[in-house]
Amino acid sequence: MGVPDMDSWAAGLFGILDAMGGLPEAVSHVLATQPGPFAYVYLAGSNMMYHPDKLLLWLKLLTAKGVKSLVFVNLASKSEYNKLPMPADLFKCIALTKLYIGTWCFPNTADLPRTAAFPYLKELGLCNVVMMEKDLTFLLDRCPVLEKLMIARCPWPLCLRIQSHSLQSVQVCIGLVREITVPNASRLERLFLWEAWGWDDHDIKHMSTKIKIDHAPKLRYLGFLVPGMHQLEIGNTLIKVNTKASPNTTVPSVQMLGVQVKLGTYIEARMLPSFLRCFPNIETLYVQSEDDNLNLKLWGPQTSGTSKVINLKFWKEASPIECIQRHIKKLVLREFRGRKSELEFLKFIAEHAQVLKEMVIVMTYGYSPSDNLGTKLRIFMAFVKWANGCCKMMVAKSPFEQQCTAWCYLRGFDFSIEDPFDLSKCCEDKCGAH
Repeated sequence: MGVPDMDSWAAGLFGILDAMGGLPEAVSHVLATQPGPFAYVYLAGSNMMYHPDKLLLWLKLLTAKGVKSLVFVNLASKSEYNKLPMPADLFKCIALTKLYIGTWCFPNTADLPRTAAFPYLKELGLCNVVMMEKDLTFLLDRCPVLEKLMIARCPWPLCLRIQSHSLQSVQVCIGLVREITVPNASRLERLFLWEAWGWDDHDIKHMSTKIKIDHAPKLRYLGFLVPGMHQLEIGNTLIKVNTKASPNTTVPSVQMLGVQVKLGTYIEARMLPSFLRCFPNIETLYVQSEDDNLNLKLWGPQTSGTSKVINLKFWKEASPIECIQRHIKKLVLREFRGRKSELEFLKFIAEHAQVLKEMVIVMTYGYSPSDNLGTKLRIFMAFVKWANGCCKMMVAKSPFEQQCTAWCYLRGFDFSIEDPFDLSKCCEDKCGAH
């Protein structure tokens, strides 16, 4: 049993840690005897299918005592958790404003009452939850004031339709994604994808994800797009190589963009200029540089290299790109390995970005700015004719002490943070997010 903050009992702050680890009776006693309301409950433990009666009792008590924030995680094995549907009684916790569900099988929506809803829910996280597209639609339709949505490690090919007048931040992390469409999201400000792998029903070698944006007038943050795998569609126009910018093919509201690309792989690099033309007002550009020789990702066979050289001439022929020439003030290139393709891309940006104020190159894990790789970079950039002579270049070491997934969902949900892509403060759980 764990209590996050012993000084907060009066406010009803209460946590349950490892509830199933031999403590079901104690959990039942505490929930029954504490007066509530509960501001926060963390309910997690080994497979809850072995304690169905206790589980229903806990949900009944949480409902009666108006739990506001609930983390509800079933720590079952992969072969077990789809045998126990998430209890439908969870929908009776109508006072919830924040809900995170982990490792459950979503119940049959046909068995749920028509009145099932979370009328006050503002933040929802679904991690490793088995559900069909109709289940996700059912759930989102019953969250009328939802502002923050995260879907992580989805074990099914996700199709997400963002049609909401309340959603402001959506994150899809680590999973198979067939399609994400934004037909009408008047308040959506942030759309984040991280390791959102493509899907193809018939050919594992040509997996792709459709990203379609129709109406999102307040969308300011978007990333990480993967040229060559993500099939970007603006309005009714599929963005292809050399697609010209027009009012029908641009999202002018986007100011910060992240892309994940193999700069030395032709099929990906050739799509990058077309993607950039769709967002003419970008002020901050993040480029996650992937290893050209690494074909372990699901879309690897599709993006194998070609004999065509990706060099400075290639990038110059792709010009003009309005956001680079007139608007980009900050460029961050992460996972720098010293490849020629990376150096040529940096040179192109430096020579064409007229208002660029800051260029940040973050070394890949295991290298530092003071070693030979950092020296090579500084020497190369010293001979570049910068479009803005006042631009500052900074070479930084990876903020992480080991290779890891470089994303922080907490920063993505914290609207007070102006740069949710910046992970330099995310070491040792000091990301600065609230």
